[in-house]
Amino acid sequence: MLNKNLLITFVLLMSGLVFGGIAGWMYYQQASLERSGITTEGLVVGLVESSDSDGTSYAPIIRFKTQSGREIEFQANHYSYPSQYEIGQTVSVLYPADKPTKATLKGEGKLLIIIFGIVGAIDILVGLFFGFKTFTTTLNGEA
Repeated sequence: MLNKNLLITFVLLMSGLVFGGIAGWMYYQQASLERSGITTEGLVVGLVESSDSDGTSYAPIIRFKTQSGREIEFQANHYSYPSQYEIGQTVSVLYPADKPTKATLKGEGKLLIIIFGIVGAIDILVGLFFGFKTFTTTLNGEA
């Protein structure tokens, strides 16, 4: 029984570290882009549909001009239903100065960072609780 409890504790702690690590990496990437990237205004010029068994969702296609005047068009990474954007809507775009084709919508992905961080924290807390309970049970000779 002790080995099973230790395995559960280990799995919870490791999955928590993985989720927390992913959240940390995503946060670092986004913070780096916000610190060194260029912010400009873009225009929603279209919507891309994606259909699956859950229904249809939409991602915006955005067009913007770089500081050098180059026109770039990209599709946002996140789909939603109903669409969060309308054709003709102005949005904030963030892009690396040296790679404008790697543009994103400003703030896109923050919800994913929060979700990964929360899942990681919950896994770690449950793992620590479970591990502490197993440790104290073993110390008291109840195992």
